[in-house]
Amino acid sequence: MVQTKMRTVDMLVVDDDPLIREVLMAYYTSRNIHVIAVPDAATCLQEITKRRYDVVVLDAGEATFTIRPYDLAATIKDLKPSAVLIGHTGRGQPIDDSSFDAVVTKGPDSYKKILDILQEHLLYSS
Repeated sequence: MVQTKMRTVDMLVVDDDPLIREVLMAYYTSRNIHVIAVPDAATCLQEITKRRYDVVVLDAGEATFTIRPYDLAATIKDLKPSAVLIGHTGRGQPIDDSSFDAVVTKGPDSYKKILDILQEHLLYSS
């Protein structure tokens, strides 16, 4: 059986909580995923044009962004239509799933759920 090595996945994490950014970076970097983490919408929009991103994990419940998360999601999809856009929320409030390719509630198993989503989109193989 011939195995092909998958290229490195590029992930952009957008979350205002520095601890969540740090944990996501450590978790996915240890799984050979290249991660850039930014704290806000403005920095996200600057960063998104700098490289090819395969996946964007966006804090979907963030009210402190200068741009509403749904508007930011639409802009990301316009700029990177092939990127998998994952809404990541910890507030338990309902969010508009149509803005995202997937939605994951923050919690102990959310990191694994995001890996599962990447596998579904053929971006990651453990």
